[in-house]
Amino acid sequence: QRQRNEKNTTASYSYLDLRIVPFLIPAVCFVGLYSNLPHKEMRFIFPAIPMLNLAAALGMARLHNCAFPAGIKGGDEQKRSGDASVFLFLCGIGCVIVSLVGSSIFLVVSRWNYPGGHALKILQNYVEESKLIDSHNMISVHIDVASAMSGVSLFGQRAAGFTFSKSGYEKENDLGSSSSLQTHTHLLSEKDHVEGFRKVGVAQGYPRIDPRQLRFVTDDAINVLERIS
Repeated sequence: QRQRNEKNTTASYSYLDLRIVPFLIPAVCFVGLYSNLPHKEMRFIFPAIPMLNLAAALGMARLHNCAFPAGIKGGDEQKRSGDASVFLFLCGIGCVIVSLVGSSIFLVVSRWNYPGGHALKILQNYVEESKLIDSHNMISVHIDVASAMSGVSLFGQRAAGFTFSKSGYEKENDLGSSSSLQTHTHLLSEKDHVEGFRKVGVAQGYPRIDPRQLRFVTDDAINVLERIS
């Protein structure tokens, strides 16, 4: 009877728990469908992350139970099975560590993902240091497409207190010429040279890892330009 109970206990510790499958399949399908979209953002799959985390946690719990079953004593066959389970459990722990390291790296890199917001902050600091803070009503800033898409939000605009313009994106209302831009005192643009303006700052972006130097490198992304009086 004791041997039968030990055998049943050993068999009960399987690697897969089919109870999670009905809950996991919709989350996987949800991520798969959104992965086919041309425009992808991490926030699109946020609703599926809790269920994926639950499945991962349950899987690690099952691996732990298989690797360290309580109250089981057996022969060589059970020992070999236990060694394999310990190996799989350690692989799971390794995956968690790799995921943590990868997430930490992406967190560091993500601070360069919004050069438009950094450029706006550079402009604010420049205005304050140049004693133009009393002339806010006279400061007009034109934001190009690259700046608007990389962090120049309404919250940042309200905090700055300047007059902003995003017009000119359409071809029939193009503000790309220097003459049409002269109505603005400052520009946030991916172009580093615009006639009638001088560069007063630049925000870094486009982060990547240099495998030779083993460090993060960036390029000039959004330029802060001031009209030449």
